[in-house]
Amino acid sequence: MRRKFDEDSIWHPEVTASADRKVYGERQVSGNEPPITNPKLTVVLSQWRFGSSVIGDLFNQNLEAFYLYEPLWTSRKIKAMKTHPWMRYPPTTGDVSRQIIRELAQCKFNDDFVETYNEWHPHQNRGLCILHPECVLYGEQWFENFCKTFRKSLVTKIIRIDLEELRPLVEEDKIDLKIIHLVRDPRGAAASRLHYINRLYSYIRPGNNVGRLKPLGLLNHIPDEVMYIQEMRENNPTVRGMCQWIRKNIKVSPDLLPPWLQGRYHLVKYEDFAVDPLKISRGIYKFVGLPFPENVEYWIERNTHAVYRNDDMFSTLRNSLEAATHWIVDLSELEIKQIEEECADVIKLLGYKSFDELKQTS
Repeated sequence: MRRKFDEDSIWHPEVTASADRKVYGERQVSGNEPPITNPKLTVVLSQWRFGSSVIGDLFNQNLEAFYLYEPLWTSRKIKAMKTHPWMRYPPTTGDVSRQIIRELAQCKFNDDFVETYNEWHPHQNRGLCILHPECVLYGEQWFENFCKTFRKSLVTKIIRIDLEELRPLVEEDKIDLKIIHLVRDPRGAAASRLHYINRLYSYIRPGNNVGRLKPLGLLNHIPDEVMYIQEMRENNPTVRGMCQWIRKNIKVSPDLLPPWLQGRYHLVKYEDFAVDPLKISRGIYKFVGLPFPENVEYWIERNTHAVYRNDDMFSTLRNSLEAATHWIVDLSELEIKQIEEECADVIKLLGYKSFDELKQTS
């Protein structure tokens, strides 16, 4: 029999914050923690607007896990810091990205990373914000020591790297790496990206009779006038780029995994999570090898069955099934056709039905 949760006692903000602060407070350290000799790391690998924030939050809500939100946002800035005119072979973005992940697995955070990450999203680390309401990283040594107290359950979400770029972390650095590869119906992802660009950059006006995707740089090329948008430069924004990324990285058959990925790769479709978030979440935790906490279960029930649509583009409080299927009404038939022309093989590979098939069965 499932436990009946008492919202007033368990999720009252002051009670919850006080209890969580006590748990995290016990992890505060004043001296140097010993180095991590057998690094373990779980990576949620995905793309822009695939729903990875909610999958990452499955771990961010876990009091026994250390979760870092998109550390590779810093990679281009750190690369620029490390590149000098006299260097014959300056580091590539991929080199810098792998180094960031490598150091995260060992809870190492240098000054460049801490300074750059502080400019953006440290507030996404729940434990950090409970301990320090300003949500600021107070130096690399404190952050390293705090991280090391979670050494068996370090988790991060990344959207700026390919699967193959993670191979050296396993083969050369001997990191015990687990990869949760999240994919999404290209039509749903495109609709989410369209909504995002329209909302934040409403002054960019779509053209007539061509749909909204192409003028906004979301179909098969990026117009010069929107290249200044960071999301357009760094995150495979076009439907063509998105589906190329899925083709390049997806492993649909567990029996055909290369040796370095065996036992390390777990494919999740966002739509499967939307239909049964508890089942998929338990499967994710089983794959990682962590107990499934009761408070995470309740968080899932509370955040994936919202009765209203949250307008915050980065919120994880929403009805997940509605979010997964809303592309049918968000996109015009012309826009759906444009996406299917670019991604017909990917849609079939992932097991989704074409729009015509859906119309026949409705």
